[in-house]
Amino acid sequence: MKRFLVIFLSVLLPVLAWGQENPLLTKAQELFAAGDYPAAVEKYQECVKKLDGKDKRIAQMQLVSAQSCATAMANAKAAMSAKDYDKAISEYQVVVDTNPGDTNAKKLIEAARTAKREANPSLSVSKTSLYFPYSGGTQTLTVDCSMTWEIGINSSSQFTLSRNGDEIIVSCSASSSYSSSEMYFYVKTTNGVKQQRVSITQDGMPYSASTTLSVNPTDITVSSSSGTYKVYVSTNANSYDVSLLPSWCKVQSKYSTYFILSYTANDSSSYRKDWFNVKAGDKTVRVNIKQNAGSSSSSYGSSSGSGSYSSRSSKSSVSYRDSDPFIRFGLDASLNLFSDSLEGFYGGLGNTVLGGGIGVRIRFGRPSQFVNLITGVRYAFGKDFSGVMIPALLNLNLVRSDDYSLYLGGGYEFGLGKDYPGGAMAQLGFNISHFDSMLYLQFGDGYAGLGLGFTYYF
Repeated sequence: MKRFLVIFLSVLLPVLAWGQENPLLTKAQELFAAGDYPAAVEKYQECVKKLDGKDKRIAQMQLVSAQSCATAMANAKAAMSAKDYDKAISEYQVVVDTNPGDTNAKKLIEAARTAKREANPSLSVSKTSLYFPYSGGTQTLTVDCSMTWEIGINSSSQFTLSRNGDEIIVSCSASSSYSSSEMYFYVKTTNGVKQQRVSITQDGMPYSASTTLSVNPTDITVSSSSGTYKVYVSTNANSYDVSLLPSWCKVQSKYSTYFILSYTANDSSSYRKDWFNVKAGDKTVRVNIKQNAGSSSSSYGSSSGSGSYSSRSSKSSVSYRDSDPFIRFGLDASLNLFSDSLEGFYGGLGNTVLGGGIGVRIRFGRPSQFVNLITGVRYAFGKDFSGVMIPALLNLNLVRSDDYSLYLGGGYEFGLGKDYPGGAMAQLGFNISHFDSMLYLQFGDGYAGLGLGFTYYF
């Protein structure tokens, strides 16, 4: 009702005031028209005190309108400070309804409406998740926002963003990685009140036969004590993996061109050997690793790092020498050419007789050691002799490794029967894996012999 009365008076008073030109009342009306309502109230109050008759009645009615506008403006200002934008708009509207010519009040209404939108803006993007193949491409998004907006964080240089009005054009370049990529960017209101994340997924390049991989070294020997070893990797793939590690090894640190392999101490009297794989794309390189026995003093490892890889769950067996014992037993067989004298032996094959032998041989030592002791028992037989023999030989491994040796040996073979009293022996042989073969000479009382021997060690 009050608002209706104010509007009614704002229409009626100009009609009542028509024809009068009292300077004091005119000044009050000018202040009201200019929107200076506190000053207008003071001037109208002065008019009520000083004027009479029709001018006083006009001043009284217009004073009500000025007071209403002054109160509404004060209430609107307080509402804006409290962010009560709906109340502020309502109060400003009272002023406009009372004084339609107040352009400032109209601007303040629009400002309140803008503040209201910005305080709780609406923001939506047509897509919040994008997918690109490894070859890249372009996609367009539409943004719907109740206020101005901008593009925020861009997490990768793999894609570029451009804006065209309410659209965002996302351009993704071809991937140079074999792994898929996860990227994102933000769309946000300019005042930062709201934002929307847009996620981007891109496939990695497919693996092809053109993948290259080299590992250096591929044969590693380390000391019996714990330590680390640097292994170099060169590949055109984006990454590589190390797998099937022995239980006593792990990857401490991994970098783009090398990784640090750590190993625990070997406290046993036997060396240990194993292998693991380095894989990149469709290429795999096998790396052999051997750790010396506890009594070994050799050391080749170096470098340092931190990190971990789990050991294998299953793996085919490796060489029997992974735990080569110091003592080995074997089956022995030999083929001999005998003569009853050294001179007869030199005389040619026509003066010799064919013989042979079978037995058990025992080796003390490993092919990698300089000296091995050989003994055992064997039964020798021929046309004119037979008997049980026990050899006692000393082999010197002139060329030696964990897997093979070339040796020169000698000693004596004791005969336990009258037909074969025994004699000195010299031999040249080659041992590889389980097999041992040798060429030997025998010299005894009244005979000489040349033979080939074969032993299979378990």
